[in-house]
Amino acid sequence: DGTGWVELETTVDTVTNTATAKVSHFTMFGLFNKSVPVKKTYLSRPVLQPSFNYDEAPPVYEPAVVTQTPETTNIGLILTIAVTMAVITLGVYYFRRSEL
Repeated sequence: DGTGWVELETTVDTVTNTATAKVSHFTMFGLFNKSVPVKKTYLSRPVLQPSFNYDEAPPVYEPAVVTQTPETTNIGLILTIAVTMAVITLGVYYFRRSEL
C-alpha cells in the first residue's frame, strides 16, 4: 500500500558483500539488519601496535588515464548547438511578436 517497509526473503553473502532478494517491480529498497543481542567480551591479552617500516618509501600511484569516447566528446557540442538554437528561436519569436 506504499505506507511502510515490506520484508523480503533475502540471502546475504558475506564473502562477496551482496544481498539478494526476488522483487516484482522497481521501487526504493532499504537493507536493514535485525537487532541481535551482542555478547560483550573483553580482550584477554594486550593489543599490539601495528609495525611500520618508516625507512620504506610509500608506494607511488600513477594517475588514472581517462580517454574520452566519441559519445562523451560530442555531448558538449550537441548541448551547445541545442541551447543556441533555442535562444535564436525564442529571439525570433519575441521579435516577430513585438512587431504585431
